[in-house]
Amino acid sequence: MFSNSLTKPLLTNLLSGAIIILLCCCHSKTVAPDPIDCTPYNAPSDAWRYPVLPGTKEWIELPDTETRFNACQIPSERLEAMSNEALLDSWLNFPFNYDIYLTNNLLKHMNNVVTTFSGLAELSTRKDRLSTVLREYTSRNPLCIQQLSDSIKKGEYSLDFGLFEALLATDGFLSQSALEDKKELVRESIRKYDRKCEAGKENYTDKSLSLLVCMKVMYQANYKPFINELKDPKQTLLIGFFQTGILYSSSEPDQPIVQTILRHSKKFSA
Repeated sequence: MFSNSLTKPLLTNLLSGAIIILLCCCHSKTVAPDPIDCTPYNAPSDAWRYPVLPGTKEWIELPDTETRFNACQIPSERLEAMSNEALLDSWLNFPFNYDIYLTNNLLKHMNNVVTTFSGLAELSTRKDRLSTVLREYTSRNPLCIQQLSDSIKKGEYSLDFGLFEALLATDGFLSQSALEDKKELVRESIRKYDRKCEAGKENYTDKSLSLLVCMKVMYQANYKPFINELKDPKQTLLIGFFQTGILYSSSEPDQPIVQTILRHSKKFSA
């Protein structure tokens, strides 16, 4: 299920290699846009530090992927004392987290990670788990990618949004949440999608996971207009996307499937 230790750096290079910076100089008077808050992320004080990391001698000496995965588990006595923020941070820094981009069934893979990785397994038991993830997700602006000059850092910034969205799309994180919380999550996911579009395809080649969150929330909320779309046998692309988390088409706003998801999402969250 999980790839070898070279996956993360190789994947980052592949997905970020084509990213470029577009600079535009204008000599006429213009109204300055509102400043974007791009405050760097600060790990919580009780964040977990993985004792063995990819690329180190200790990691290389581990015999196989299963052993490496087990080396990433957080001891149970430490888990119980960790804050929600620290548990989320353990996922953002999990050595195997970018493997979600290598699977042909992202949702199945992600649900498996939630049950087998101790950090997410513990977070999934916390009653306020959704508010914790949503708060950190909301604080991050896709437009901040434009302030990065290094293509590797741009690639990581883009991919990290998917770590939040894949987690938010799992059934366990959405269950037992209030309807208004679900609506706010959809509104925020739409904002993320719009800002990814604004930042350009050179920075966000795939924006589908923002849409996946919207679909999963509407389904959890039993929103009939969208559920009826899923019952239409002609909607094969939509159904496949909903079931696997993989969109086998462009995620640009001119695509019919994107327009369908956004139309229902906006009505649901209004």
